[in-house]
Amino acid sequence: MASIPETTLYTPLQFVTTSQSEEIKGVSYPLTKDGEGGFFTRQTDTKLIQNNLRQLILTEKGERPMQPNFGVRLRSKLFEPLTQSLISGLKKEIKATIKQYEQRIRITDLRVWEDKDSSAHAYNRIRIAVTYSLIELPFHKQTLEIIV
Repeated sequence: MASIPETTLYTPLQFVTTSQSEEIKGVSYPLTKDGEGGFFTRQTDTKLIQNNLRQLILTEKGERPMQPNFGVRLRSKLFEPLTQSLISGLKKEIKATIKQYEQRIRITDLRVWEDKDSSAHAYNRIRIAVTYSLIELPFHKQTLEIIV
């Protein structure tokens, strides 16, 4: 008598999403009075993170009390010759500062270049473009551009 080989039945896998994303809340920047009876206006999620990132980059190191390493030395570099070593140094400092103080994002691209606007008031200006994604939403990229 021939034996029937054992067969294993595989059922389709069902994926269950268990992660829950909480809304990020904070005070908006610049500080403005809330028209609804509150003290300050509030922001949430991506707009809040973008404003926090702008504050982090535009704050000069040593400017914030009790946090001497918070920020980037941008203003002190404005009147130095804009060489490749200066640009690479700024990039390195910006990346390290963001990694330390804004751990909710991942930088995908960072560009630093001279602002070559032809108007007279544009001399000694640096442009910074940070393209990033939230760690929770890795495919949703945003770009923050700052002119110093």
